[in-house]
Amino acid sequence: MASIFTYDPDPPRVSSPWSTSGSSTPQVAGTVSRTVTRNQSCTNLDRTDPNVLSDYGITKLEPEPQEGPTEYKLHLLLRPRRLFTAMTTGHLVGGSYHSRMPLSASIPTPSNCDSNFKQLQIRSTQSRQQRLQQLTTQLLWRLQQSSPFHSSTTGNLVLPVLPEAALELGIPQKPARLLPGLEESQGALYEIGVADDGTFVGLTRDELDESLTNLQVMAGSLGCKIEILRRVIVGKCEWVDDSCVANPDIGQIHAEDLWVAEALVSPDWDYYRIESPKNDFHEDSSPSLVTRQGLLEGDHSSTEQIRISITGPTTAGKSSLLGTLTSSILDNGRGASRLSLLKHRHEISSGITSSVAHELIGYAISEVSKDTLDIANYSSGNVAAWDDVHAASAGGRLAFVSDLPGSVRYLKSTLRGLISWAPHYVLLCIPANCDDETTKESQTDSAEQTADISLALPHLALCIKLEVPTIVVITKLDLASRASLKQNLTKVLSVLKQSGRKPAMLPVQAGSSETADLHHVGPNTSAEIKKLISTTDDWSSTVPILLTSAVDASGIGRLHALLGYLPIPPRPPLRTISLPKTLSPPVLPTNIFDVDEVFAIPPSKVYSMSTEQYTKNNHGVVLCGLVRYGAISIGDELIIGPLLDNASPEQGSRIRAERHSETQARSESFRSRPLSGDFSTSFLQGSFPGKLPYPTQAHWQRVRVVSVRNLRLPVRKLVEDQVGTIGIEPLPPSRDEPAPRLGRVRKGTILASFPAPSSTSIPKSLLFHTGFVASFRSSEFASLLSPPLLLGGNAIVCIANIRSTVKVTCMALADDEVVSSPPSPTEPEFFSFDGDGNDRDKGGEPEVNDMVRSSVNSAHEDLKITCSFVTSVEWVEIGSRVLLMPGVSGALASAQNPGSPSGLEGFVGRVCDVVSSTYANT
Repeated sequence: MASIFTYDPDPPRVSSPWSTSGSSTPQVAGTVSRTVTRNQSCTNLDRTDPNVLSDYGITKLEPEPQEGPTEYKLHLLLRPRRLFTAMTTGHLVGGSYHSRMPLSASIPTPSNCDSNFKQLQIRSTQSRQQRLQQLTTQLLWRLQQSSPFHSSTTGNLVLPVLPEAALELGIPQKPARLLPGLEESQGALYEIGVADDGTFVGLTRDELDESLTNLQVMAGSLGCKIEILRRVIVGKCEWVDDSCVANPDIGQIHAEDLWVAEALVSPDWDYYRIESPKNDFHEDSSPSLVTRQGLLEGDHSSTEQIRISITGPTTAGKSSLLGTLTSSILDNGRGASRLSLLKHRHEISSGITSSVAHELIGYAISEVSKDTLDIANYSSGNVAAWDDVHAASAGGRLAFVSDLPGSVRYLKSTLRGLISWAPHYVLLCIPANCDDETTKESQTDSAEQTADISLALPHLALCIKLEVPTIVVITKLDLASRASLKQNLTKVLSVLKQSGRKPAMLPVQAGSSETADLHHVGPNTSAEIKKLISTTDDWSSTVPILLTSAVDASGIGRLHALLGYLPIPPRPPLRTISLPKTLSPPVLPTNIFDVDEVFAIPPSKVYSMSTEQYTKNNHGVVLCGLVRYGAISIGDELIIGPLLDNASPEQGSRIRAERHSETQARSESFRSRPLSGDFSTSFLQGSFPGKLPYPTQAHWQRVRVVSVRNLRLPVRKLVEDQVGTIGIEPLPPSRDEPAPRLGRVRKGTILASFPAPSSTSIPKSLLFHTGFVASFRSSEFASLLSPPLLLGGNAIVCIANIRSTVKVTCMALADDEVVSSPPSPTEPEFFSFDGDGNDRDKGGEPEVNDMVRSSVNSAHEDLKITCSFVTSVEWVEIGSRVLLMPGVSGALASAQNPGSPSGLEGFVGRVCDVVSSTYANT
């Protein structure tokens, strides 16, 4: 439950029990198999070449599995079966295959009155409808068995209509969208005419046709279709037709074959398929088709979604607090509530979080009172997964909470959660027992040592620099003494005052675990939080302070209320764009999806609409991230990039052995050559300068979106500022050619719209960038506590979803005054001596901080720093917020400086210009 990117690696496969291996997925083959379409009923199937049981060499199937997507049904009739006088398949088998109706529903005698006859008809209709609904619910459960994720609730189930009503309407009525989880279902296999123990019982032809018609109606109500994989004759039967004679003893005797059918029920992608946007409003497109292609209500989640990141020093109780919020289980003082969040064994043993954990909490207005919030988490009824949280909080709010590591060793993951995920708010956890000598003396385990307040304040300073609205949460209130609590609050208030922030203290009384309500937010707590929200105009300058304890539930209700009522900004602070006054707004793509995580999974897990067209070696790719602009829908044809393609190490060794004067020629001669067909649909860009081990090329790749999820909920579209996962497939150059293999998809790339997919050129707004120019306030560098930034040295940069190593190449205090510029990064260093590193550390590379301090009136000027990417190319948006942190040498210097021991010190600015590489068409 700890990540939105946790896929079930091996959901139950749809394996035919007729297969001897028991593992192969059934396929439609031969003239016997037919697909039941919307305009073709089951009675029109071709039966020219039926199979016979003797052709298979078996006498019965394996018993029906209790779980999985395979279902044995003796029949799917909504009426009683006829009584047979003889059957070669036997009479008594496991389960009753003679569906008996109530006696009151039997054919009335002529002595009955008309009113009684009508009542019997109503009862019969109700009984048939009830059975059809039960069969449909069973079908839904079987379909969900072959899906990696599915909901445990059937609140969205569309009740099917009786077959005669469906046939009168022309086609079975389908819902506006598939039920949650069925978009990724591989289907369900129905063995009709088979008993639960695998015995072949068989149905007559009319009974089989009626059962398949009912299955079609059931599947249609779920948005699915059926395919008849096989029909086999398993025996003979005899029965007496007594419907037209007065004496049943002299009725006509009929002899027929007994049939068994295998049908595959799967999502009807031909009906729900969304075409490319360029075809959405074609002249000959009917309104109903356009409606189905994405204009329906409910194609995306409309529930409010707020993103929260929990940060703070290690041992601050972040994971325990989140565990209590998501499970409503109080902690035992030793981290019991956090166990469900931890992903790795070493996290459990050490108690130190090393990765980013995600959880989802839902809030809905209570039906009892509008001033009360119902909390939807794992302790709520009928909630077992995230899609259940979606259903329970419909019309309310979803809180997507990320638990970030606190140790400096995992600083990269901390920065990723703070910047890449663009949180709306940050919960900064500071333990109340910081620097409490009494508590330290009583602790013997090193893993339980209290945190130092000097490690917590740098987190607060970084959040203030990034201008992300922050809420200070004082944890472990049950362990703190009054003196230590007062001392820590004084230090926090001092930092807020120095930065110009206004604190808002929320009083709290020590709670009791016996009286605490962890499932609802009461009206008094709601009124208190609403009052705070109504009196706060600017959340970037107001910092609420809340006292909590995961042991005795102090402040947990107020924290739930904050998550449920906090206003959501129109754009997250770390995605707001501030353009320089000298620049006009650039032309941006209409849709941009920031890729923050990439998973390569088998094609069957991507659930492509045309998987059969791909080679077996082509694996699907799932992208995880945030929609920055526009919306991403299933079926959209987009481009992804920049994708890097490196030459082989052998080529790199030969290149590095050449003379320096032949650098440019080598770059052209030894340019890496892609494999055949790899980039036939890509847009290639020439090798770019940088300190790379061997020449590198980058390209944009055309892809199609084949699946979309929003916080684990399968949807058809992701809208702006929503977090989700997107499955993509590469687009072939033409219909007759196979799809190319996707290149190296990595973190930091973008999935963007492309105005002309058939064009061979890239728009100016999508050029690759080898560097950028960022504007900083010079006062940040003038402080003696600022970390040293070496001109010509390396640094770590974070821009939106990009986190990369850059080289500081130039610094200027004004547009027309360049203070210093080191040698061009395009000139590689081929020779180095043992003493070069020491000389550089002693002062071979000047510090930007010293030059700023020595400059006259530098405090009133903006500092512009030019950086070049060392090992990659990126797409950088002008006006984006940038975090620049010193590299290895700067980190070592910071460790020796007692004023900055945390490693969180950096410089925050804005990108004012970009350095584009030379563009080349292919």
